[in-house]
Amino acid sequence: MIYQLLIIESSNPTINMIRWTLPNHYSLIIAKNQNEIDQAFKQSIPDIIIANIALFNPEVPAYSSFTNHPNSENINLLYLAEKDHLQQYATHLKDPSIDYILKPIMHHEIKLRLNKYFNQSRTIILGVGLTQNDSDELNPQLNESGMTIENIPTETFFSQSIPDEVSCVLFNIDAIEKVYFNQAASISQRLSSKHIPTIGLISSSESSVETNPIFQIMQDFIVAPIDEIDLKTRIDRLLESAIKPNPPSQNNTPTLSHTSGTFLETIQRTMNHEIKNPLTSIVLSSRTLKTKLTGLSENERKLI
Repeated sequence: MIYQLLIIESSNPTINMIRWTLPNHYSLIIAKNQNEIDQAFKQSIPDIIIANIALFNPEVPAYSSFTNHPNSENINLLYLAEKDHLQQYATHLKDPSIDYILKPIMHHEIKLRLNKYFNQSRTIILGVGLTQNDSDELNPQLNESGMTIENIPTETFFSQSIPDEVSCVLFNIDAIEKVYFNQAASISQRLSSKHIPTIGLISSSESSVETNPIFQIMQDFIVAPIDEIDLKTRIDRLLESAIKPNPPSQNNTPTLSHTSGTFLETIQRTMNHEIKNPLTSIVLSSRTLKTKLTGLSENERKLI
C-alpha cells in the first residue's frame, strides 16, 4: 500500500533527511509556505502530515485547510518542534491525536513514529551496531512475518531513551563491545526497566564469551550470518516468554524454569526447540551448545 505523506517544512536539509529516511511505500508532497499548503490539500488527501509546528498550527491561516477538510479526523499529524514550542503550543500539543518530534530530529525516530501509525501490529526490532546492509537483507522476509528491523547508531542508543514502539533489541556484540565494554550494567538496567527482550549477534560460535559482560546479559544469541527464519523464531520465543510469567515455585530446589531471562532459560529453550523442531534452520552442534553453556555456574551445569 502506498501512503500519501505531506511534509510542511521550509528547510531543505530537513526535507531531504526525511525523504532519505522514508521507504518506497510513501508518496511525498512538499509544501514550504501557506499557499503551497492550501494547494496540497486541494490536490490529495494525505494519510499523515509531518509539519514544522511554526509553519502549521492553529494560529496560521492555512491550518483551516486541515481543520475544514472532511477527512481531517483520519489524517495523522506529526509535528517537528523546538523545545521552546512545547510551551508556546502547549494547549495544542495536549491533543492525544497529535504527536511530535523534538529537533534535532533523528531519522530512526521518524521511522518509528510512522510505524506507530501504519504498522501498529508490526514487531519493531531495534538494531544496535548493525550495518544498513544487515537490515536491508533481513527486512524483506521479516516484513512478511510482521517484523521490521530499525537500525539506530550505537551512540544514540546509549544517549537517548528507548522508544515505546520497540519490542526487541538486536545487538551486534562484536561491533559494540570494544567501545562499550564496561556498559553492560547500564544496558541491563535500561532494558529491564522496559522489559525488552535482547538478542546478541556474534560472528562465530567460537567467540570468547567468558570475558564479555555485554554478551552475558543477552537473553539469547544468534551466530552470523543471520538466518531470517532463525531470527524470527528466536524473537517469537522471547516475546512469548515476556508475556507469560513463570509459575510460582513449589520448593527451593533450583530448576531450569526458575531462572527467567538467564542463560539457563536460553539452554532450555534451545534444547527444546532446536533438537525437537525440524523446521528450524540451525542444528544444535556441540560447539554451539558449548558456547551457550559458557557462563553457567557448576551447579547450573549439573542441572542440564
